[in-house]
Amino acid sequence: RLRRLAGASLLALLASGVAMPAFAQEGHDFYANFHPNYSGGNTLSLVIFGEEGTVGTITTLDGLSLDFTIDASGVFQTALDRLLVEQDMSGTVNGASVHVMADHAVSGIALNRLQYTSDQTVLLDSKGLGKEYRLLAWDSVAGGSQVSITATDDGTEVTITSPVNLVGGFLANTPFTVTLNKGESISFNPEGNTGDLTGMHIVGTADLAVFGGTTCAQVPVGLAACDHIISQNFSVDHFDKSFVLVPNFGGGTDGDLIRVIAAQDNTEIFLNGASQGILNTGEWKEIDQVNASLLSSSAPVMVGQYMRGEDGTRELGDPAFAIVPSTKQWLKSYVYATPVGAEVFLQNFI
Repeated sequence: RLRRLAGASLLALLASGVAMPAFAQEGHDFYANFHPNYSGGNTLSLVIFGEEGTVGTITTLDGLSLDFTIDASGVFQTALDRLLVEQDMSGTVNGASVHVMADHAVSGIALNRLQYTSDQTVLLDSKGLGKEYRLLAWDSVAGGSQVSITATDDGTEVTITSPVNLVGGFLANTPFTVTLNKGESISFNPEGNTGDLTGMHIVGTADLAVFGGTTCAQVPVGLAACDHIISQNFSVDHFDKSFVLVPNFGGGTDGDLIRVIAAQDNTEIFLNGASQGILNTGEWKEIDQVNASLLSSSAPVMVGQYMRGEDGTRELGDPAFAIVPSTKQWLKSYVYATPVGAEVFLQNFI
């Protein structure tokens, strides 16, 4: 299963940089979903890490087909046609999810780049996926939350319960079921393009890849400026109970914001040993101004870390979003890389 260093750098925006850590994993394939950015003209890039000589394919059901070979650098990067790979958030089935298959173990990152509004997500290999999810996302000043769900097997029935009304006429707190074949996706904005999908319950009869975020987030709400954010979510069976939170570079005296979501009733949350309250199944809590800290819980949870906007004391960057891995998911070695070509950032941090 894909595992990531806790506190691995979020994407830093504007004139700053991006840290792209690579990850050890067992799987030979993964899915990448791209959500609409704040406006058109964004470039979408896929970064694949693996051993020299690894070969594979990059495909979508909508017609994308590319072959790749990883050279001595251990990194392959390519731009993708936005018209073929971007989710449409319409609540209808689509074939835009990118499927990477390789002859050796690989890992990946998906980067959605637009001047002033960019973010990336780590991509979980197929062995790290699951059947049940409790979504972490964010609201938006322009378009509401975004979620996309991709099936890994034919005939997968997906039951969705949303905390708010969805495009397509799906009502809040009313479960509905859609059927997806392998590689097919369904993606949503809230009805009226306003509302937060955090807490959405998603259950499949086979493993799913689930991505959450928003078009343009203010973190916290009311703090300029807004940015596109996205992160692939962990399934409930990969929730855990101990997390180290590391502040992002350039934050000044401000800390980051975190969200914690529970999968069981009576889950107590602790920050540096101090109780932050009790959550029931599907409930979530937001804690702002978090610096270097230990977060723990009495039952497994998922933790999202959100970088604050460039206001207040933040020196570099605007909102970005990452799911934080637990301490049990740490590894002994990592690969560090930065974007190349058209995706170069002026500064990079580790």
